[in-house]
Amino acid sequence: MIKDHNNVNYSAPSLNKALDILEFLATEKKPLGLTDIAIQLRKSVGEIYRIMVVLEKRHYIKFEQNSGYSLHKKPLSIKSSKLKRENFIESTLPLMQNFSRKTGHLCALEILSGTEVVTVACTKNIGRYDLSIKIGRRQPVMQSAAGAALLAVFDGHALNNFIDQLRAYSSARSIEYFIEKIERIKTEKFYSRKLSIPDIQEIATPIANSINEYAALSTLYFPNGSTHSPYEQTISALIEASVLIGEYDDPHEMMYCN
Repeated sequence: MIKDHNNVNYSAPSLNKALDILEFLATEKKPLGLTDIAIQLRKSVGEIYRIMVVLEKRHYIKFEQNSGYSLHKKPLSIKSSKLKRENFIESTLPLMQNFSRKTGHLCALEILSGTEVVTVACTKNIGRYDLSIKIGRRQPVMQSAAGAALLAVFDGHALNNFIDQLRAYSSARSIEYFIEKIERIKTEKFYSRKLSIPDIQEIATPIANSINEYAALSTLYFPNGSTHSPYEQTISALIEASVLIGEYDDPHEMMYCN
């Protein structure tokens, strides 16, 4: 049974106080002292002091010695990141849809989140077999074709730092094999792997010039079907789409939008 969270009363006093502080500071035009904030919120200084310390440490608020507390830019940065991603997806979808019309195959937009790959958009394939990738799907970066493709655009220092994170839970041999895949993608511009489902291959290519996200396009290649392009043409079309996305995605066109 799914709980109706709207009808359940949960208690999180510290969280409520933190949100009260942020909402209050968002309406103030000038910094305020701790005592002033406590008075306005009808709380004691002791009730909010530790919360203020944490909010400052996490860069949600800032403290200036001669003036007091004010809202930091981090909440705006979070909103900006969301807008940036939404605009990135919106600008990418027409090129993904064009790929699907040309090849008959689905097209997925994958981004990096920590050490996982997340699907944030996907078009449908054409034909009698309904293949799809669920939006929000998460995969470990080493178990995804898109994961290797994403890392192919990292510079040497950034890639080494990322690989160091993977060493904590991966064998030396699997790391070595993963690095070989990344190096191959840098030359060939794509990576393909067979899935456990018969006759289906996952193909991915990096979006090399994206300033918004570490991103890649992927597709599920299914050879049996008169409406689908051959393997080589599918790869060419996927690489072409990723290049066009990278060319479109420049700071002048999307500067109002991490």
